[in-house]
Amino acid sequence: MALLHLTVKATSDSAWYVAECVEMGAVSQGEAIEEALANLQEATELLVEMMIEDGEGDRLEPLQQKGFFTTYDTPVEMARD
Repeated sequence: MALLHLTVKATSDSAWYVAECVEMGAVSQGEAIEEALANLQEATELLVEMMIEDGEGDRLEPLQQKGFFTTYDTPVEMARD
């Protein structure tokens, strides 16, 4: 069994959490972040199963390599009204 390394982008509008798998495009939601992530994992697993059944499993190979995300700050002069 292969392990895919996927990235999650999570946002909240104070009532719901939305979780998106950046690489796969799958999106899910939940009232708690844990629920949104669990729902996203289930949706991603179903998407992977469908890809394999459709003969597109080779598209998953790059996702087995670990990468990383980071953030940085950059100063920007904002226009004033």
